[in-house]
Amino acid sequence: DGVNETDCVTGEYDQVQHVIIEGGTWDRNIIDQGTDTRAAAVIRINHGDDITIRNTTLLHASDHFMNLSGTNHVTIENMTFHDFVYSYLDKQYSKRGLNECVHTDSMQKVCEPSSYPQDNTVVQNMTVDGCTFLNVPCGVGSHSWTTDDQTIYRSNNITVKNCIFKNLAGRGVDAYSTDNFIVENCTAEDCASLVLARDATGEITGNTVNSTKVDTDHNVIGDEGSGISVLDCPEGVTVTNNQVFNAVKNGIWIR
Repeated sequence: DGVNETDCVTGEYDQVQHVIIEGGTWDRNIIDQGTDTRAAAVIRINHGDDITIRNTTLLHASDHFMNLSGTNHVTIENMTFHDFVYSYLDKQYSKRGLNECVHTDSMQKVCEPSSYPQDNTVVQNMTVDGCTFLNVPCGVGSHSWTTDDQTIYRSNNITVKNCIFKNLAGRGVDAYSTDNFIVENCTAEDCASLVLARDATGEITGNTVNSTKVDTDHNVIGDEGSGISVLDCPEGVTVTNNQVFNAVKNGIWIR
């Protein structure tokens, strides 16, 4: 309480550097779905550079499992994220199916209202490799479409590969306003979709979508059900060598 922009003035990628988190089980212990009012991430690192997190299990969060907004040179390997708890947010924020386990927003008030300084620092040069996402709203990315000053601050060089997404209310990857993203060799089952690219550039290749679903209990945003969605991407997204089975809407939706 009482934290404001004067309490933390180190911005860009200079606040936290050269961090390795390896091993262990990190349990946020959100257990009461009806009355627990904590909206809590398990790990939060903002304004950071050279971050490695690997061989770790995160569970029982009621917000983003890891908030890594405004970071650079990030490696996330062989991690498991499972069992999101739809607590008091169930009828509010989390019901949109947008709580990414690995959250990659820019540092501005509309995206990160409780983190400082809000200097528009974006995420770039991040790799998520060999991770499993089970019973959660969304896997990796950012869903920001509105900005404080109507300027789009674009993430860059985000790679998600060799990952498994199973029973997600939302998408495996949210690639909003992201340049040079790659989603490669991933598998999705019982998810709203594998990936939604919007106002983005990049490549979606070699992935398998075994089934999609529409989860009206935990996702009410309305774009679920297609295996792969590429929307409003005038600069181009390449979609090659993917397989989509049992989609309740489009196999691949391009608009």
